[in-house]
Amino acid sequence: MKKFFWKALLLLPLCIAVSCDQIMEMIQTGPTVFEVSLTETQLNASHTETSVKVKCDFKWTAKLEDSSWGSITETTVWGDDGIVVINLGFNKNAASRSNTLTITSGKSSKSVDIRQGGLDDLIKPSSIQLRGTEASELSFLPGVDWKLATETGWIALPERTSGLAGIEAKLSVSANEEFIDLGTREGALTFTFDDKYTVTIPVTQYQTDAVILESTRLEADYKAQSLTMKVDSNTDYTVSTEASWVHRQSPCSTKALNVSEELFAIEENPTSATRTAVVTFTGGEGGKATAELTIVQEGYDSILDNRTCGVYGFGIDYQLQPNTMQTSRTLNGDGTYTYTLLLFTDMTVCHLSGLPVVQDDGSSCTLRLSVSRAGTSLLDRSAECVLVGQDDDLRWYRVSGGAQYFIIGNAIN
Repeated sequence: MKKFFWKALLLLPLCIAVSCDQIMEMIQTGPTVFEVSLTETQLNASHTETSVKVKCDFKWTAKLEDSSWGSITETTVWGDDGIVVINLGFNKNAASRSNTLTITSGKSSKSVDIRQGGLDDLIKPSSIQLRGTEASELSFLPGVDWKLATETGWIALPERTSGLAGIEAKLSVSANEEFIDLGTREGALTFTFDDKYTVTIPVTQYQTDAVILESTRLEADYKAQSLTMKVDSNTDYTVSTEASWVHRQSPCSTKALNVSEELFAIEENPTSATRTAVVTFTGGEGGKATAELTIVQEGYDSILDNRTCGVYGFGIDYQLQPNTMQTSRTLNGDGTYTYTLLLFTDMTVCHLSGLPVVQDDGSSCTLRLSVSRAGTSLLDRSAECVLVGQDDDLRWYRVSGGAQYFIIGNAIN
């Protein structure tokens, strides 16, 4: 008994020399405090670094599951607190990716999932649609410094074209001009992160709602007829006019982004005055897309009331009555006829050349008229003439820009 007492007395200084913490460590086999948490939970593709907080009162180690795109760059411990710094790298993939960090202490372990977004989630929205010059908004929270540029001339960049890591970017992007063609045109914005990673944001500009006419003016003679107008549109539209003599027929189509044909029937103009109608096409949101078509219809030409063959307005009228003349016709090499008319009453001879074999109303031709009597020339004139009208018996020609005209009847039958 005395021998044991003296041995215990000799070990007492040794026990005093060992700290309480060391004694507890020799006794403790695991943590009594063990907490693990991510410092950031919203990690986009541009966040190249993150950290995990560890609170543990026992020795611990950290391990990253997938080292192909992440690595532990620093582990720091002070007291019961610690931090693990992880390098993620820039995620160049469109999709997000996940990794797991596991902290092991004694026989206990805790894991945290680290999710890094992809390029599809980096900038919101991931593509821009513009209408006219209206702006569209972009936003993102960068993990590294960034710059913005474009090679598309019609894109108006925001005032802010660069930024720092950790400072949220809210950008307003627009077009500096409207797109007037049908359909769309494509452009792009290029973001550069950390001076080495690029992200392209597609920009599509849609045409402002529009109705585009093939022509803004149609001209017609006095007759009742149908007129056709081709219409390009990227919106539905309505058609209206205050002219009672213009009637819209059923269109081929008025679907958006389509080419359609509008058919209008116009009534005969019973007067000699030219008349005009305005047809309005209205479409788009709020009726902002408009186009106007002007229809001009000539008046009834009074020469059509004269049904006596002859030459009028050249200083003297030559009426060519049936049974008072003898006619011969020659077909020329240019496909026109020359008529020689002999009037028995006073032996007047008329030569009319340049008369087309077949001619459409409203078309032009050059007619030459020469009149002589008893060998003396009375008239020799060439004139550009318009075919005003024709029926089974007669053709009416008016000299362009003048009051002279020809009525040719039996001579061409």
